[in-house]
Amino acid sequence: MKLPQEGEAYGKYQLLEKVAVGGMAEVFKALSISIGGFQKLVALKRILPHLSTDAEFVSLFIDEAKLTVSLNHGNIVQVIDFGRIENNYYLAMELVDGRDMTQVLIKQSRARRTVPLEVAFYITSETLRGLEYAHSRRGRDGEALGIVHRDVSPHNILVSYDGEVKITDFGIAKARTKVSLTRPGVVLGKFAYMSPEQARGKDVDARSDVYSAGITLYETLTGRRLFYSEDPAAILAKVRSPKVPPPSRYAPNIPPEVDQMVMKALAIEPDERFQSARELATALETRLQDLAPGFNDSHLARFMKGLFEDEVGPERFSMAASRDIELATERIPSHRPRAAMSSKGKSDGSLGDPVLVALKEKVLDEPNLWTLVEMGEHLIRLGRPQDAQRCLRVAGMKFAQNGLLVQSVAIYVRVKDLEGWSARLAVEVEGIRALPGLPNSEVLARLGGLGDDELSAFLTQVVAFQGPSTTSITLTSPLFSFLDSAEFSNLVNLLELKRVAPSTTIMREGDKGDGFCIIARGRVLVYCYNFHGDKVYLSSLSDGDCFGEFSFFTGEPRAATAEALEDVLLFEVRQRDFDTILDRFPNLTQALLQFYKSRVVGTLLAKSEVFGGLSTETRSALVDKLKLEHWTSGQVVLREREQSDGFYLIKSGEVEVYSERSSGYVFLNKLRSGEFFGEIAAVTGQPRSASVRALGPCELLRLSGEDLQELLETHPAVKEILLGHVARREAETARRLTAGGMLI
Repeated sequence: MKLPQEGEAYGKYQLLEKVAVGGMAEVFKALSISIGGFQKLVALKRILPHLSTDAEFVSLFIDEAKLTVSLNHGNIVQVIDFGRIENNYYLAMELVDGRDMTQVLIKQSRARRTVPLEVAFYITSETLRGLEYAHSRRGRDGEALGIVHRDVSPHNILVSYDGEVKITDFGIAKARTKVSLTRPGVVLGKFAYMSPEQARGKDVDARSDVYSAGITLYETLTGRRLFYSEDPAAILAKVRSPKVPPPSRYAPNIPPEVDQMVMKALAIEPDERFQSARELATALETRLQDLAPGFNDSHLARFMKGLFEDEVGPERFSMAASRDIELATERIPSHRPRAAMSSKGKSDGSLGDPVLVALKEKVLDEPNLWTLVEMGEHLIRLGRPQDAQRCLRVAGMKFAQNGLLVQSVAIYVRVKDLEGWSARLAVEVEGIRALPGLPNSEVLARLGGLGDDELSAFLTQVVAFQGPSTTSITLTSPLFSFLDSAEFSNLVNLLELKRVAPSTTIMREGDKGDGFCIIARGRVLVYCYNFHGDKVYLSSLSDGDCFGEFSFFTGEPRAATAEALEDVLLFEVRQRDFDTILDRFPNLTQALLQFYKSRVVGTLLAKSEVFGGLSTETRSALVDKLKLEHWTSGQVVLREREQSDGFYLIKSGEVEVYSERSSGYVFLNKLRSGEFFGEIAAVTGQPRSASVRALGPCELLRLSGEDLQELLETHPAVKEILLGHVARREAETARRLTAGGMLI
C-alpha cells in the first residue's frame, strides 16, 4: 500500500514536508486545523509500515503513547495526538522550529570549535528538568509511574531557534528496548548512549537517564564521541564496561570541578551517580550562575543564530539576545508572548486576577480556544458570569467558524447552563450553524458589543488573530453538520455534557449498552479483539469524533472497548431518548445513516474471521460496495436450489438457516449480527444449498458475487480462509441433514 507523501492529505493532517526518516519512523511537517480551534503546524511521526504490522511493537507503542500524551512540561515535546490511518500508526507532536543536538554538534565540529561551557550547561540542565518531570509523574492512585526515557541522546534533544530546549521521543523509547535487535536500524547506534545496566539487560530507573544525559554532556563539552565504533557489538562491549577519561583530557578549558561533576554523572554504579535528574540539573545551574550569571534562552538563541543564520536567515532568530552574555548586566525574561498577538497595554482592572493574567498570557503565547474556555470557567468561579459568557461565546463562535461544530456545541451547552435557554440564545445558536468559513468581521458582528474594557480588547484580539481554516466548510461532524439551523438549535437545547476522568473505561467490549457518544474534548482509545483473540487498536479518537454507534444501531453488545486517555467531555445519546428526538428532527435519521455504515460495518469487517486480515484501506473500499437491505420477520432472503450469488453480512437481527426435504423441515443454524451467509453459492457458483429467512426485523449488507470474486482474486489469503469456511459449512450441513437437523 502506498502511503500519502508530501503535499497529500493524511487523515486530518496535510503533509507539508518530510523532515527526517530513520529505521523506525519518518517525520513530516504537517498542518492540523483541529487542535484548539486554530490551524497549527505539527511534527507528524509516522511509524514505518513494517513496524505497524508488528503486534508486539504496536502494543508497546500504544501503551507508551497513552502514557506520554499526559506529559505537559516546557522541556518535553508535547504529544498532541496519536492513532492509526490506513493500518499505519502515527504520533502528532508539537513542532520545534530548530535543530537537534546532533546537528548542533556537527556544525560546531565543522567549524573546529566546541560548544561553550555555559551553553552546554544550560542545554543539559533544561533537558534534565524535562526528565525530572517525567521521572516524578504519579498516577491517579498516587503511585509512581516509573517513567524512564531509555533513549536520552543528542538526536532526541531539540534546541529551537528561540532558545527553547525540549526532549522528545518518549512515545517509542520503551518500545525500542523490546523490538528485535536483529532488525537493521531499529536500535543499533543507540547503544552508545545506554547506561551500563541498560546495556547489560538489567532493570533501569531514573539514574539510567542521568547517565545517558552525562554522556550527552561529555560529548557536548569535548566535541568527541565517548563510545564509538563501526561495529555495534564493539560499542555494546564498551558501554557495558566503560572506561571514561575526564573530559578535560580533550578540552583543556574544562576546570577540575566540571570534570568531577561529569565523572559523577558517569559513575558505573548507579548508587555512586547523581541520584536524580534534579540533583544533576541543580549542580549544573549552580555552576552556570558562577560562570555566566543571567544566561537564559535568549542567549542560547544568540548561539543558535551564530550557528545557523547562514542556513535559515536572520528572521528566524527574533528572540536572540542583542549581545553576548559576558556583556549582559541583568537577567532577561525567559518567556515572552509571541509578536503575532502582543499583550502590551495598561490594565484597567478587568483582568487583574493573577490566574486570569496567566491564562491570558497562555492564549497569547500559544493560541488555543480551550484555554479561553478555561478563562470563562475561572470567571464563573470569581462570580463574574457575564464576563464568563463573553469568553465562552467568543470561543464557541471561533470553533464554529473553523467548522468544529461539536466543540462549539459543547461550549454553548455550557452557556445554556449559565443563563438558561432563551429566545435570544436560540437565535444565536441557530446562527452558528452557518458560521464555518465566514470572515472574522462576520464573527465580530454576530458577537455584538463585547464592551470597552481590557477583556473586550483581548477577546477582539482573539477573534482577529486567525481567520477560518481552508477546510472549514468541508469538515463534517456527527449529527450536527447535516441538520438545518432550527433543528440544530433545538438539539443543542436537549444535549447535556458528561465529564469523564482519565483512564476510565467508558464502554467495554461485550457489555450491554445502547447509547453512543460524541467527543467534545479529549482523547479516547478504541480497541477490540479479533477472531483470533488478538487486540486490534481501532482508533485514537479526539474532539468531534464519536463511538458506540455499533450497539446504538444494532442493539447488540458493545463491539469495542473505549477508554479515556485524559479528561474527556462528551455528549451521550441514549436509544431510549432517541425516538423522541427523531420525531422532532426528521433530518437526524439521514445524518446518522451517513456515517454509521463506514463505522459500524467497518468494525464488523475488522472483527470478521474472513475480512479481519485486510488492510483498513481495502476494508473501506469493501464497505462502499455493500448494499443495505431491510427484511421483515418471516421474509425469505434466500431459497434452497435457487441460482444467485449474493454474499450477506448480518448488520442487525437474526436469521434462520433451514432445508425443506421430502422428510419435512430441517433446522440447520441460527445466525446473528456480525455473522455471514451465502458464501457457498457466491464462491462456487452452485445453486443455494439452504434457505434463509429473517427471525424478526433484520438489516443485511449484501455484496454481489462479482465484487466478492474480484476481492478473492486480489487477496488469495482471504480466498483460502473463505474456501476453508465453505468446506466446514458444507460438511456441517451434510451432517445435520443426515441427523435430521440440530437446534443450536
